[in-house]
Amino acid sequence: LPWTFKEVSDLSYIFDEFRILTGNDVSEKNIKSMSLSGEIDKYKFVHFATHGLVINNNPELSSLILSRPNFSDDNEDGFLTVKEISNMNFNVDFVNLSSCKTGLGKISSFEGVVGLTQAFNLAGAQSISSSLWEVSDRSTATFMSHLYTEINNGKTISIAMQNTKKAFINGVYGDIYKSPYYWAPFVYYGN
Repeated sequence: LPWTFKEVSDLSYIFDEFRILTGNDVSEKNIKSMSLSGEIDKYKFVHFATHGLVINNNPELSSLILSRPNFSDDNEDGFLTVKEISNMNFNVDFVNLSSCKTGLGKISSFEGVVGLTQAFNLAGAQSISSSLWEVSDRSTATFMSHLYTEINNGKTISIAMQNTKKAFINGVYGDIYKSPYYWAPFVYYGN
């Protein structure tokens, strides 16, 4: 995903305080360690720009695909699954799942949509953004930069999401990005 590095590095131009993990640092072991130690709770926002994997017939295996682990160091496989996330602590204001199809899952008559969004909610996230289909990493980088600029300028996350979608619809980033393919997959859940 060539544009994901730009997506996360743009955050350094928007926020004064941040921590960016890239490459091998975005490991399952590191994320779990940050959750277990309570370090993750220091942040208002957690942003994942990676691949998402949805397994409808076994939703507990749906996952975020993180960096490939060094198997000599730990027993992790690089897939942060719904089941693992549900057992973690993500007491943050906003988790942004900037990945393909992260809002999908198995529909359960008792639990709603079982998937990554629900897992982060169970882990304590106050709000979550996820996507309903495969997204372009280039347009997503632009979308997320606009979204976080709006948030940094004092907008609530829901208003920032609305304003970002309106900017795409109104052609601020060019006529091609007016298409719903580029702005409509992102959905926001929470406060």
